[in-house]
Amino acid sequence: MRRIRTGRKFFHYRMNKKITVMPAALFIVALGLGASCMAQVMPATISATAFRPELIYHPRGNFENQTARPLRYSPVGTDFVITNGAEFFNRPLYCMNSGFRIDGGDQPEFSLYLPGRGGNLRFGIKTSAGVKWLNNAKQIITRYRPGSLLYAIRDPLLGDGKLDFTVLPLSETKGVIARAELHGTTSSVELIFAFGGANGMKGSRNGDIGCEREPVAKFFQLRPDQCAGNEFSIATNTFILRSKPATIAGVASVGAELAVADANQWAKLGDLLASTRGTNNLSVVVGHIALPQEQPVYLALQPLAESSQAVNAAGLPKLFSAAEEHRRMIAERVLVETPDPFINAAAAALNIAADAVWDDKQQAFMHGAVAWRTRLLGWRGQYAGDALGWHERTAAHFTGFAKQQNTSPIPEIIPPADEQFNLARNEAAIHSNGDMSKNHYDMNLVAVDAFFRHLLWTGDTNYARQMWPVIERHLAWERRLFRREFGDDKLPLYEAYAAIWASDDLNYNGGGTAHASAYNYFANKMAARVAKILGADPAIYEREAGLILRGMNKYLWLADEGNFAECKDLLGRQLVHPNSGLWTFYHTIDSEVPTPLQAWQMSRWIDAHIAHIPIQIGNRQSAIG
Repeated sequence: MRRIRTGRKFFHYRMNKKITVMPAALFIVALGLGASCMAQVMPATISATAFRPELIYHPRGNFENQTARPLRYSPVGTDFVITNGAEFFNRPLYCMNSGFRIDGGDQPEFSLYLPGRGGNLRFGIKTSAGVKWLNNAKQIITRYRPGSLLYAIRDPLLGDGKLDFTVLPLSETKGVIARAELHGTTSSVELIFAFGGANGMKGSRNGDIGCEREPVAKFFQLRPDQCAGNEFSIATNTFILRSKPATIAGVASVGAELAVADANQWAKLGDLLASTRGTNNLSVVVGHIALPQEQPVYLALQPLAESSQAVNAAGLPKLFSAAEEHRRMIAERVLVETPDPFINAAAAALNIAADAVWDDKQQAFMHGAVAWRTRLLGWRGQYAGDALGWHERTAAHFTGFAKQQNTSPIPEIIPPADEQFNLARNEAAIHSNGDMSKNHYDMNLVAVDAFFRHLLWTGDTNYARQMWPVIERHLAWERRLFRREFGDDKLPLYEAYAAIWASDDLNYNGGGTAHASAYNYFANKMAARVAKILGADPAIYEREAGLILRGMNKYLWLADEGNFAECKDLLGRQLVHPNSGLWTFYHTIDSEVPTPLQAWQMSRWIDAHIAHIPIQIGNRQSAIG
């Protein structure tokens, strides 16, 4: 473990490779502190036809005296803690760098996602005083310990006792394991579990929060009709659910008793247990096992592939320990100790999220770990590979897209913009020699930036040589499509064509922007540096980097403001737009455009001109903006 002290802050690194501290601006962006969000103004009523699944509530503006928000989760170490939270399925647990996940939440009920619905897992308790689903317990303290969910449960049925309950994704195969341990009571207590409802339903956005026709708390609730076609076979301590989307094996600790029950009785535990004496076409499996004092019991669920074998009861403790060790290694990839407990907890959660967006099968970083889980070239997830020491992931991601780079002949004339998109796109021009993806974004720009930073992390000149033709084609593509010349001296600025995270809300009508110019400045500067190492001619890249820097300082730097403008129009009077976004601030600095004095002036401009909105959260007040 390596500790680096920065003022009052300490950064710890646990890696197999020596690394350096990531740029501060990148870390700020990764934490989500880089920019504020503007709430969309919504009409008083929304018709059914106008409804969008992303909007399950009406956003409200951050107006004066309307900025108070409840603090639902409190940081304790690296944990996010809530007592008697009401949410279901709002906390994904990612597994095996794949689309498989377990959706848990404040309440101890879990939905497997295969992808597609893989069934619901619910737990309860039974004593001489009665039965109860754990969801209905009197007190539930829930902890999201990044990569796992822990519950401390108290209820009159337990007397003075406490049930500790932990759920983890498996580490060596897709699946989930739960551990329950009873403390502080000698009363006889049984753990109840029930599972079923694997029908493969995916929804419109893979069950992402806020992206379905109903909140995920309802979307993932088991409905009896979802159990149609589920068939169960039961043996000692084990069961197998067979359904069209998956075959799922379950194994519990020795002593568990299993039966098939009526899914129509899912809501009421007593009725569900009583229904095991009958038969029904809509079935779930129900199990119960005694909870010995201070001794854990386990339950694991595992989708079975043709070549896989289900675990046995004797192997459950080892399976749980392996899963916890795997979780801990990822969550502690980078440890952060600061005076702010929110940042400390956020870092561990980011480690888990960064691992989750890597897809092992596709050898690529996904757009998102849940929704938009698709392979995209140029989103910023690939930076996490190097920042967290997974250098092979960043290289594999870029290499995969490099193999599909467009190498067709360069067209003599750039095709006109697409009329069907109101001239906002130019698919024919974009998808030409040098393009590395078939997307309607300029995915190249950020990806090549990540490539050069990968070289700075690793010093891998062999990889640089392998990718050099790809980089040359990319830079020629950028010059051909996005380079704009201004003034009699024809200094270049670059158009931003849907290239960064904020791009969906940005349109420059062909003008030269600070952030796209900064990206291209850094890319050309790095290309010149790499060319010298490889024995190639650096002249074209040195010249272009110098021209971009001159153009930015002449046409975008506002000396009286101490800041770079957002853009300069290509059309009309070629006006300069002074009110830059936060992305202009951190991209130009990350790209090493400003001098140290200019960078300081820019930071002061941000302090003075970007709105700082006070948000009252419980007893804690922060300024966003």
